[in-house]
Amino acid sequence: AVTEDNKKPDFLFPNGEAYHNMLFPANKLVFLGAKTTCKDRWRQVLNEADRIETKYLFTLQQGISKNQLREMKHEHLKLVVSASYRTSFDKEFQPEIETLASFIEMVKLKQNSNPIYSVEITSSHIPLRPRSPRRGDLCPPVFHKTWKVAT
Repeated sequence: AVTEDNKKPDFLFPNGEAYHNMLFPANKLVFLGAKTTCKDRWRQVLNEADRIETKYLFTLQQGISKNQLREMKHEHLKLVVSASYRTSFDKEFQPEIETLASFIEMVKLKQNSNPIYSVEITSSHIPLRPRSPRRGDLCPPVFHKTWKVAT
């Protein structure tokens, strides 16, 4: 999927189509970036999906500094790591770090709660305000409605 400014996030849940559908609630969208190591590269993922406030970053790097973890928290970035790596982080931050398993569960919960209904309305003519038919109108405006259920 491609987002704003031609950015290409690693993973968007449920998918790119939902991301671009403004009727799809932003709080059900999930972004996951992937970096083997963080260093300062974690900042690259911050602007890859503007509709999503809290972003997730999967990494194999262990023991990131408290200072970087504070910066990540301030920027609404949550780490996702292997369960066995979680203990390598400062105890203060461990509760905020997702394991891969807890991340997957969170995504499943977001996607399975309350089905989302979206409406696509297309028209050959959409009046800005109601008006009476005028001479020369061949037919009234036509609206095609499509109901989609996102699950």
